[in-house]
Amino acid sequence: MAEVWRGWTIAGAASLLWLLMTIGYAISVPPASALGWMMVLVAGLVPVTMIWLIAVLFKQTEDLAEDVRYLMDRVAKGREAREDLAILGQLRQDMERGFRDLRAQITATDEALTALRREGDGAQTELFAHPTAEATVPDPKSAPAREVEPERPIATEPALPLSAPPDTPPSGSRDWGLILRALNFPEDEEDLAGFKALREATRDRAVAGLLRAAEDVLNLLAQDGIYMDDLVPHATEPEHWRRFAAGERGAALEPLAGIEDASSLDTTRTRMRRDEVMRDAALHFMRRFDGLLMDLVAEGDADPTLRRLPATRSGRAFMLIAQVIGALD
Repeated sequence: MAEVWRGWTIAGAASLLWLLMTIGYAISVPPASALGWMMVLVAGLVPVTMIWLIAVLFKQTEDLAEDVRYLMDRVAKGREAREDLAILGQLRQDMERGFRDLRAQITATDEALTALRREGDGAQTELFAHPTAEATVPDPKSAPAREVEPERPIATEPALPLSAPPDTPPSGSRDWGLILRALNFPEDEEDLAGFKALREATRDRAVAGLLRAAEDVLNLLAQDGIYMDDLVPHATEPEHWRRFAAGERGAALEPLAGIEDASSLDTTRTRMRRDEVMRDAALHFMRRFDGLLMDLVAEGDADPTLRRLPATRSGRAFMLIAQVIGALD
C-alpha cells in the first residue's frame, strides 16, 4: 500500500479542526437569521478550501523538486557514462596498439628467420662449391702446384636457426633447458639468447624438424589471429605427459586439454576442416612433438622439463591442436 503524503494528513487534520471550531461557535452562539447561518457556512468552508489549495500547491512543489532531483541524477549518470566510455575507448586503443606491436614483433621475427635461412643456404652452397679460398686463386709466381685435395671444412654450428646439416647427429645427452628455450622461439628480433638457443638446438635433427613444423603451425595460426602468448593453459603434472607418451587416452588426460579459449578452439577446428595445408602441417607437427616427447619421457629425470613444457609456444600449440583433432580422447 502506497504511503499517504504527510501534507494530506496535515490538511485533513486542519480542516477537521476548523470545521469543529465553526460548528462549536454556531452551536454556542446560534445566528438569529438566515443571513447569519450563511455567514457561518462561508466562515467554515472558505478557510477549509484555502487549506486544501495550499496543500495542493505544496504537493506540486514537492513533486517538481523530485523531478528536478531525478533529472539532475540522470545528467550526472550520463556524465559518468560518457567518462566511462572515454576510458573504455582509451583502453581499446591501448589494446589495439599492443596487438599491433605484437604482430609487428612476430612479423619481424619471421623476417629475421627467413633472412637467416636464406643467408645460411647461400653460405652452405658457397662452402660446398668452393671448399677453400686458396684453391680458387692460384699464385702466378709459384711453380705448378701439386694437386692436393683440399680439406672440407667441418661444420661446427648449423648455418640456419631452423635447419641443421642432415649428417649432424646429437652428441651426448640432450640439453632440455636449451630445447625448451628454442621451443618457445625468440621474443623479438633483439632476443639474441632466443636465436642462440635455436642455433644450438637445431644441431639435433629431431629437434630441428620439430622446430620447423612448429614454426609452420604458429605462422598459420597467427593468420587467424591466434597467438600462443594469449593462451594460458591450466597447470599439468608430469604424470599426464608420461601417460600420453605411453599411449594412454581418455578422461585421465583431461588436464592436457588445458586450453579453454573457445574462440581459438573453434577457429582452429574450422581451419583444420577447410584448409588441407593447415591440416597437414598440424598433423606433421603433432608427430614430431610426440616423438620428442617420448624421448624426453624415456630419460630419467624429466619431471622439471615436463612441468615447463606448457609454458612454451610449441607446447601450447600442441595442447590446442590435440584438443581440436581429438588426440586426447
